[in-house]
Formats: sequence, C-alpha cells, structure tokens
Amino acid sequence: MTWSLVNSHTLWLNSVLYAGEPYVTQIGQHVFSSLPPGLSFLSFPFVLPALLFLPSQSSVIAVYLATYSSCVFGALASVAFFKLAKMFGGVRSSVLLTLVFAFGTSMWIYSRAFLPEGLATLLGIASVYFVLRNREKERDSESDESAKRNFGGMLLSGILLGLAIFVDNMAIFLIVPILLYLAIVPRRNSFRKTGFFVFVLGLIVGAVPTWLYDWAVTGNVFSSPHGVPLIGGVNPSDYGLTTFFQGLYQEIFSPESGLLLFTPFLMISIIGLIYFLGERKMVGELLLLVGLFFSILIPFSLQSTSTYLHNTIGPSELVLVVPFALLPAIRALDRFRIFGPMDIASCLLAIGSILINGIIVLTDPVPLGLNFVSSVNSIASPLFTTDIPLFLGQSYLTWWSFFEHSWLYASAVLIFPVVIYLIYWLGTSRIKIRSQDETISPVSLTPSATSTAPT
Repeated sequence: MTWSLVNSHTLWLNSVLYAGEPYVTQIGQHVFSSLPPGLSFLSFPFVLPALLFLPSQSSVIAVYLATYSSCVFGALASVAFFKLAKMFGGVRSSVLLTLVFAFGTSMWIYSRAFLPEGLATLLGIASVYFVLRNREKERDSESDESAKRNFGGMLLSGILLGLAIFVDNMAIFLIVPILLYLAIVPRRNSFRKTGFFVFVLGLIVGAVPTWLYDWAVTGNVFSSPHGVPLIGGVNPSDYGLTTFFQGLYQEIFSPESGLLLFTPFLMISIIGLIYFLGERKMVGELLLLVGLFFSILIPFSLQSTSTYLHNTIGPSELVLVVPFALLPAIRALDRFRIFGPMDIASCLLAIGSILINGIIVLTDPVPLGLNFVSSVNSIASPLFTTDIPLFLGQSYLTWWSFFEHSWLYASAVLIFPVVIYLIYWLGTSRIKIRSQDETISPVSLTPSATSTAPT
C-alpha cells in the first residue's frame, strides 16, 4: 500500500499484481489491503526523500524503508522506553533495561523489518508515558486548580493511542487498562474525572484518520477493509474459549514463539513483580502494567492459530506489550547486590536474550513469509532448526552478506550490543551511583531505590 500511495497516489493496490494474494480484499472494482493503513501513511516522510534521491523502483524503495524508517521507529521506541523506565527506577537500571528492550526482544527484529508492529509499539509506549507523567504531576500538584493545567499530556496520550490503532488494530485492547487506571487510581476526584474525559477526547481525535480512511474506501466510517477494529481486526468467529490455554502455551512457553524462550530476561520481571507487590504506593502502576500485558495476551490466546500473521520468528504478536512486561524488572535490578548471584544472573539472561534475537535478525526473521502457520503440537523451534544453522553456515540476510569474510561483520553486529551492555554493567557497578539517580525527583514515580536493603 505504501508503494501505491507514493507512486500512483491511490488507496487501492495494483489489481493485476495483488488480486488473490493473502491479506487483500476486493471492494467494487479495486483491490485494497486488508491490513491497517497507518504505517503506510505515517511513513510517508521517509518515502519522500527516497523518491527524490533514489531510483524510482519498488525494490529500492522497499530496502530503503526497511533499512532506515524502521530503524528510526525502533530508536525512538527505545528513547521513549528509557524515559518510561526512569519513572520506575534508577538511571543505571533504566539504561540496562533499555538495552534489553532494544536488542533482546522482537523490537530489534522490527527495527529492520518494515512492519506495523514496530511503529505501533512506539506509539503505545509514548501513550502510556504521558499517562504516567500526568499522574506524577497530579501527585506534585498543590491544588486541584494547578492539577487541571496539566491535561495536555492526557490529550496527547489519547491521540497517540488512537494513531497506534490506525497502525495496528490490536492496539485497541490497550484502551481498557488505561481507562481503568484513569478512573480508579488518581486521588483527586476532579483530576480523575477530567483526566478520563480528556484522554477519551484525545482518543477520538486520534481515531479520525482511521474513520477517514474507512469512509474513503467503503463509504462508511463503521465499515473497514481491515477487519472489525473493536475486536482487533479479526472476525468474531476467530475467537473461542477452547483455544485459550493452548494459546497461552503458544505465546509464552512454546518452542516456536514462546516469549520466555526468545527473551529469557523476562524471568527477572517475575522477581520484580514481587518487589512491586511490597510497595503500596505503586499498586496502581503495577496493575496498569499487568493489565496492559494481559490486554494483548488474552485476545491472542483466544484466537485460533490460523488468524496469526506470524510476521516474524518468535513472539511477534506480543511485541506491543513486551515493554510493559519488561518494566517490573527494573525494581529487581535496583535491588540486586552489585556482582551478587542475582545481578550476574540478570546479566547472563540479558546477554542470552540479545544473542537470540540478534541471530534471528542477521539470518532470516521471516523464513516462510506471511503464509507461515505454526503447529501447536510441534516441538521444533525455528530458532534451532533455521536461524542458528543459517548463522553457523554464514548465510546472512544482509546487504553485506556477499562480502568476503562476512562472518566478521555478522559477529561484530551480534557482539556490539553485548559489549555495550557489559561496559555499562561493569562500569556503573564499580562506582557509586550518584544520589540523584536513585532518589525521588519531580519526574519519578518511585521512592528511593537506596532506601531498600539489597538482596
């Protein structure tokens, strides 16, 4: 669809090339994409310079988009995640956790693949950041009147989430935990009511591009070529209770796409949840993070496996909420004794997560394309059957793969984030962390990390 917008300036696709292909739909005499259009529209600023300076060929433009625009979205998502992480812990832990998010999760894969999940994750993180920043301002406000002046962030949060839905239908499920948080957690009644409705107003504004696109294509804002947005863009018949436990296994534990297999560092988040439970003032934020994670996990678990796009190897469906699953780990990182057993274990799990996702990125993140359908009964992992053999066989899906000694390039790319992580982990462990990094500040939701005895 991106190529149609920039080349022929139309919303429909080339019917000769795309008729009968997966993920397209016929409306009247034209063929339209059945995927959300947000990525195609929001990536236009990256396409324009490509049209000016690159040969006007779809293959060249596609490589440009995958190489540069996706990297920018991934980098911005990492910056937004770091700012969000600093609300929950110290600077050292925030940096380490951001490195895990950027290189030890599916976010690294989506930072080199032109797919909507990367941009939707960026918008989702930014939306939650402004919700929590507004919560900070409410805590710091001396009166209801001063609190009411801080609702610009709530409006922006709603707009960003509306745009996330424009990019990826599944982002609509993030609305529920955010609305519950806004309706229950704020202490001031006036702040609670106003913040709730301002967020909803922003959400409506952010939904306008989706409605305009639906109206332009179908003539009806309530009829969409990319599915039913209110239920994640899939048919109601694709949901069923009989697949729930099977879906949970598939998303969390299975060798094909289990989240814990591809990002084992998340085990530290389980420990962090225990620390969170001991902090009464943080219960609301903990419930928000847990609610955001389950708001995506549950719908995917209820869907039949045939509805999965399987954009990439690994837990591609959960990349939207991986940042919120990682955040509890910061409470553990802040409390682990420097060079203690748990600190070393967290470092090893981080390195393992980076190496796993790096090997996938360098070899073949989408080995069988969008037609890949997993088998729940399979015990084979594509990581071990496809990506690791490709990496050891020096078969890389990169522009420098045909260079002599390409394995040196691959090793450098794979090791680079590991070295950065180790340098920061070792360097900041040997010096005393500055007190302002660990104490309450105007932009911190958390109490002092140094006030709790290390374990």
